Amino acid sequence: MVKCPSPPERQDDELVSVEPMIKRVGNWTEYLSGSDDSDSIDLIKLHTRTGRPLDNTEFIRKLEVFTGEELAPKRPGQKPTDGK
Repeated sequence: MVKCPSPPERQDDELVSVEPMIKRVGNWTEYLSGSDDSDSIDLIKLHTRTGRPLDNTEFIRKLEVFTGEELAPKRPGQKPTDGK
């Protein structure tokens, strides 16, 4: 098993609140060495291919404000014309 060092800093920034993740995970070495279910892997692969972030709508909106980019998926197909 690979030993994972403790993170050097546990500070929040504009995108990440550290404390909820520390509470949720607890033992990072165990968490990172665990296996993932195939549904999670498929979802991660899909978002990796599309380049879109994988998280809830609120987080994606925060990312859009932070980056100035539109990151949420848009409706498929052509844009409607102005009544023409």
